[in-house]
Amino acid sequence: GEVGYRTNDVDVFSGKRATGDATLEEWSGMVNAVYDFNLNSEKWGLGLGAGIGIDNPRFKDSSGHDSNDKVFAFQGIAGLTYRVNQHWDLMLNYRYFNAAQAELEQNANVGPREIDFEKHSVTIGFRYGYDEPPVIVQPKTCEELGNCPKPEVKQFIVFFGWNKCNITAE
Repeated sequence: GEVGYRTNDVDVFSGKRATGDATLEEWSGMVNAVYDFNLNSEKWGLGLGAGIGIDNPRFKDSSGHDSNDKVFAFQGIAGLTYRVNQHWDLMLNYRYFNAAQAELEQNANVGPREIDFEKHSVTIGFRYGYDEPPVIVQPKTCEELGNCPKPEVKQFIVFFGWNKCNITAE
């Protein structure tokens, strides 16, 4: 799950100059699925994923006008991770966020206009994996430890053909 908040100053709204100081705030709630790939190394990984949810954009200006809408949103996620230790990863993520067809009004005199929000973001951060499996240490062989048991001595009866002494490994 992910909750996001973004705020921007607005100079131009839907092709027209915004009235006074104007801001665009967005709250979003997303459900994401990310799959981590091991890059043939114990340290490096690649994550690819996607998310869906709801975006709530709100346009406000200094005259007191306030317009908001709730729309469907989706995002694509790609990230590179470096394992610092068993629980902590350093990550670099890219996200493409899209919330389409939000209907917002610039002021009370102009009806709502349909606006598409597309955002590209790059983030750097740490990720904590609290349920990581413990590192499995491969046990050393008895040859590496130098304590192999001595082979058990066995006695065999060997029968030879008449006037022969051929002994094979079998």
